Amino acid sequence: MDDAYSVQTTAADNSDQDGLETLMALKDADTFLVADHWGDVKSGADGLFDRDTRLLSHFVLTVGRARPSRLSSGVTEDNVFFTCHSTNRPLPPMGGRSAPAGVLHLERRRFLWDKRLFERVRMVNHGVEDILLPLSFEFGADFADIFQVRGTPRLRRG
Repeated sequence: MDDAYSVQTTAADNSDQDGLETLMALKDADTFLVADHWGDVKSGADGLFDRDTRLLSHFVLTVGRARPSRLSSGVTEDNVFFTCHSTNRPLPPMGGRSAPAGVLHLERRRFLWDKRLFERVRMVNHGVEDILLPLSFEFGADFADIFQVRGTPRLRRG
């Protein structure tokens, strides 16, 4: 990766803590994304916003029905690119075989451009045998305005 796009990485942290200290942001014009270190959006103060309206309120990646184990993640200094490296937790037998932890490497890369979120997920199997597993994305939208997300009650929407 070029020096201009170096990613600030963090030490491995597999805790499932939520809070403002674990959020990262991407920005392009009036569009911004706030997500945790795994790249997930969990319907809190996070989400994909455009013109102060939350368009995406829930976006979670699971591997084998579990959150991957994060190795490192970061956002470029200009808040344009996000990258997360993670690996699988132990996987139960599916299709006759189980997989130990750390056999799969997952890389999530994303950026915002022209009011759109682009994401690429790449998985590499470093094991000897093929692995069958469910890879899923859960997503949802609530179209709340930024004041509702911050806790200001509204009598009506619109």
